Amino acid sequence: YKAHVQTHVACKVAGCAFVGSQRVVKEHVQMAHGEGKRPEGVPAPPSLESPEEIARWRAERAKKWPSAANLRR
Repeated sequence: YKAHVQTHVACKVAGCAFVGSQRVVKEHVQMAHGEGKRPEGVPAPPSLESPEEIARWRAERAKKWPSAANLRR
């Protein structure tokens, strides 16, 4: 276990404490910080700089959430 954990690297984005294998950190940076290619259909995360931007992002995400009503469409 110790040998495995010693291979972990930290996310290089300022203020982020995420740690994992290089592959996992690379995926984390793409998904959490919006850097690099994002899988199709996955929206960029909000910048968290304003409550209005977060609210807009959440509303857009809710439109696509797999709720019972959305699944009937």
